[in-house]
Amino acid sequence: YPINIPDGRTCWAKWKDSNDNFWLFGGISNIGVWNDMWQFNPSTNNWTWMSGTSIPQDSGISGTQCVPSINNIPSSRMNNSACWTMGCNNFVNYNGYTGFAYQNDMWNFNVNTLEWTRMSGNYNPSYGTKLISNTTNTPKARRECLGWSDNSGNLWMWGGETSLGWMLNDMW
Repeated sequence: YPINIPDGRTCWAKWKDSNDNFWLFGGISNIGVWNDMWQFNPSTNNWTWMSGTSIPQDSGISGTQCVPSINNIPSSRMNNSACWTMGCNNFVNYNGYTGFAYQNDMWNFNVNTLEWTRMSGNYNPSYGTKLISNTTNTPKARRECLGWSDNSGNLWMWGGETSLGWMLNDMW
């Protein structure tokens, strides 16, 4: 029986890599909200702790935006369900709830280097003009939104819940 396993939890982010391993990030357990990244290998039936801390409610390390580092780690979070698997074994995760605050930051995790990169996010939402892409456009902080990618590799996100309990129906 493997002893290196995550504790039971819910409301996590998940991905599958090109080697058919499953990955789990964050979520909430009976102990608290997490920022640990785990890999499950179905051929060996074993878990491996890959990144993050063993401290619930950890505030993480944001690092410099767009600069990958093995020292970067998102804050502990749950309901961070907007997840995308990108090329070259990169996972993208957006949003979540720390247990105290709603997030609107986007992170990339590189499976090959085990580095996190904070790609965007701030607490000043800016919707901009509908159907016009702009680097200043920033969705509101939220949790429980839906994320997917299309055949061209574009990331899409819909809905979620804000800190005021508002249900959103915006498409990004």
